[in-house]
Amino acid sequence: VDVFEPASTMKPFSVAAALESGRWKPADTVHVETGTLKIGRYTIRDASRTAGETLDMTGILVRSSNVAISKVAFDIGAERIYDVLHRVGLGQETGIGFPGEQSGVLPARREWRPTETATLSYGYGVSVTSVQLAKAYATLVNGGVSVPTSLLRIAEVPKGHQVIPASVANAVRKMLVQVVEG
Repeated sequence: VDVFEPASTMKPFSVAAALESGRWKPADTVHVETGTLKIGRYTIRDASRTAGETLDMTGILVRSSNVAISKVAFDIGAERIYDVLHRVGLGQETGIGFPGEQSGVLPARREWRPTETATLSYGYGVSVTSVQLAKAYATLVNGGVSVPTSLLRIAEVPKGHQVIPASVANAVRKMLVQVVEG
């Protein structure tokens, strides 16, 4: 029932939004320059030393680069990332019927400022429950098919619905394998 800021666990969904946009392919790269990115009075930093690196989409996830994913987000727009996050169930109750379940916070903006676009791309300014996050990742690894969630044993598997194109979900899943193996 508790919510938390998911931080870098949101990057795969931002990558999915980029791939789905058609503007980005898995091999496309982002140069990180100094490892920081100044937006007005704010400075985005990478916790890992990425200065001078050029990262492809998998590298962005492996290195967990806030700077690189922010640059991708500026290119595709926050609306695309918001849309993917909403489709995988963030900002909504899961329907498990658990007392006190919270819906979390997925902010919708009429116009996204650069700082909001950047922070959305790497999971700040958003809050989720553990069940929402697990369901979102289950959707990614299930070929982009979202299946209703239950805490109870059910007789048959409920019918799911495609919320992310299978090709995009499968590409991100392969990238995530590199995160844990790399």
